[in-house]
Amino acid sequence: GIRRRGAPPAAIRLFCERMGISKSDSNIDFSIMEDCTREVMDDASPRAFAILEPLKVTITNWEDDKLEDFAVPRHPKRAELGDRTVPFGKTVYIERGDFFDLEGPEGIANSGRLPKGFKRFLPDGKVRLKYAYVISCNEIIRDPETNEPVELLCTYYPETRAGNTPEGEARVKGIIQWVEASSGTKCKVMQYDRLFKTEEPGKESGDFLDDINEESLTILHNVILEPSVGADAVTIIDKLSNNPGSEVEKIYHSSLAYQFERSGYFALDSSSKVDDLVFNLVVTLRDTWDAGSATQPKKDENIHINHDKEGKQTQQKQKNKNTGGNAPVLEDARRVALRAGTILEAGPHPEANSLILCKLDCGDVNEAGEPEEPRTVVAGLAGKIPFDELVNR
Repeated sequence: GIRRRGAPPAAIRLFCERMGISKSDSNIDFSIMEDCTREVMDDASPRAFAILEPLKVTITNWEDDKLEDFAVPRHPKRAELGDRTVPFGKTVYIERGDFFDLEGPEGIANSGRLPKGFKRFLPDGKVRLKYAYVISCNEIIRDPETNEPVELLCTYYPETRAGNTPEGEARVKGIIQWVEASSGTKCKVMQYDRLFKTEEPGKESGDFLDDINEESLTILHNVILEPSVGADAVTIIDKLSNNPGSEVEKIYHSSLAYQFERSGYFALDSSSKVDDLVFNLVVTLRDTWDAGSATQPKKDENIHINHDKEGKQTQQKQKNKNTGGNAPVLEDARRVALRAGTILEAGPHPEANSLILCKLDCGDVNEAGEPEEPRTVVAGLAGKIPFDELVNR
């Protein structure tokens, strides 16, 4: 469910507050929920290095057993979270996608040309390992069958430590993430995408199963995490094991969440064990799903801009309905259900300043003819009518 995947409760409350309550059936773009999740997790989640598709890099001029620690902020905007320690050594892993192999499969597919705007690692090129050193690629070791690079032999430049650029040298533009091999923690990552391929499943065929996205889950088995993430995961797993069901401090596995830099927001899965960690992708850093036609409004759609209490904008798409000519107006009318009730209690909403909570007696009875519990109704009437004037109305 959404809790296990790692969506924070604050994101769900923010989504509900922004969307409000509608009296008509409508479809809300899922990207609005994702935007709320990003906004909450960007502020709350510490940063970490995680290499999803590792490529081995060996620093040939580094001492074999030497490790050097770098103190790195846990969060760039929240100094109170402190620093984390990221070790650096002779062998590190980088993202395979951060190295463009001109003579490999991607180079052949691109006719030996660089992708437009690519500023990361190239054969015979230089790149900065974030917070550490600049390195250059001297040799590529390839898989004899696939011609894929399996290891890069590189040289590091000691004078470039921690962002320094020596006088007279050009600044290296490319910056990539990395994880030291001997101290990194191996884990599995569940990469979730949209469950359906269309915004309105089943609209064309009448069967929503026809629109299921068969690639909605990708499992990565060889992800490498920086050691601080593994240590935090072990701590929370031990805490859950020693205090199951404790109400003193209600925590879940997904309470441990990170922004894996340049990859997205991830949370620990409940199936994780100390020696077998699993992280779920909660949401990507930006909305890249079907960035073409699927996210663009169609000609028969209006986009309504809603402003929340902080002045931010959200979009809600609603189909135009032709109410003239032969439009099935009666069909819509038959779907309306009206209930009258008496307000028994009224008070402020605990999470949204613009809403109130009401207890209503609608005369509901169960199968035995006994009165049902009052209904709870949320209304956007905060500050408009005093609570005592609503009761018994």
